[in-house]
Amino acid sequence: LPSCHGSSLFQRGNTQTLCSATVGPPRLSRMRDLHRAGHPLLLQRLYFQYEMPPSATNEIKGIQSKNRRAIGHANIALNALKPLLPSFESFPYSVRVFSNITASDGSSSMASVCGGSLCLMDAGVPMTEPAAGISIGLIDDHLLTDIAGIEDHFGDMDCKIAGTRHGINSVQLDIKRGGGIPVSLILNAITQAKETRAQILASMNATIASSKASLKPHAPRVEVMSVPFRDIPRVIGSGGAVKKQLEIENHCDIEIFWEQEQIEITAANLLYLQKAKQAVLDVIGSQCRVGDIVTAKIVNIQSYGVMIATDDGSEHLVHISQWVDTGNMEEVNQYEVGNHVELMCIGFLGENRPNFSRKAAVWQLSNDPEDRARLRLMLDSLRPPARSRSATIAAPSSASS
Repeated sequence: LPSCHGSSLFQRGNTQTLCSATVGPPRLSRMRDLHRAGHPLLLQRLYFQYEMPPSATNEIKGIQSKNRRAIGHANIALNALKPLLPSFESFPYSVRVFSNITASDGSSSMASVCGGSLCLMDAGVPMTEPAAGISIGLIDDHLLTDIAGIEDHFGDMDCKIAGTRHGINSVQLDIKRGGGIPVSLILNAITQAKETRAQILASMNATIASSKASLKPHAPRVEVMSVPFRDIPRVIGSGGAVKKQLEIENHCDIEIFWEQEQIEITAANLLYLQKAKQAVLDVIGSQCRVGDIVTAKIVNIQSYGVMIATDDGSEHLVHISQWVDTGNMEEVNQYEVGNHVELMCIGFLGENRPNFSRKAAVWQLSNDPEDRARLRLMLDSLRPPARSRSATIAAPSSASS
């Protein structure tokens, strides 16, 4: 399917499924609460949706809502494919697989496993290896491979086994015979399912043996950046102005995760993603250092100081004591809102907010040696004192005689 991020058409006998895969940002993962005492929330990144319309079994009736059968079949396929997905660090995407059963006269859940594996590899999801599944039935102690609908109805067992060449990922066993089934038959069913699974995987590998190297061109691109806590406010800006500007200019969506100290960028294609990532790095890297001269815009003037806005959209208060040397408001009143002035960063308030000074910038730009000396004296007074190595060693206590 050209418009899907990944698709496949799998048919085994008279059972056929049309599967499609959709990739999205990790924030679309669902938080599942199992409502158990002391049980943590689980982050589900893989969705598997199973649907079988009445037309798949040549019936004419209304399409009903989800039932226990559809939910159970989806869980079997989900458990078979979930261990094969890469970690969030190497593949920061949420994935949804939709299995639409177009014809059914056998195990449609095992067909969904095969079709889901194929569409994930077609989408470019880096799976560790393909997966397949088969159903083993039982009639009068005779094992049947890939049972049909009538064999499932009159049989004594329906054993669904899904996995890879190297192991089993999910199993569902329905026993319809009173008194149970001998363990020897179950072991034979597992062996028979392994041989059949290898044959199905060989047929699947003839079409696509491994995941494609990259996602489709029309699939969204996601990258999760680790950003220090102190730099996140610079990406947000005053009232979210910087974040909105980044999203508009780079055609992307930015999500902030404070606790994880991460920024999630989602873009329509790889070009926009690289552009947005560089824009975020530019904003973070624009952190001024002590002694830098910046040009800012006056946005408000009060008796206690002047509020200015820098180029990155952040607003800062310059105290009246740092605006003029004498603290005279008449010198401040010479400026109006909207004027641009040059300021010097003389330190930081807390971990991130720069502390600006107008008089320090004037002294820096002046050619008067006295102004330069006053500037050095002010910066030296603001610099934290050097910690003596010997001061950290406690003096030994005198022993009593």
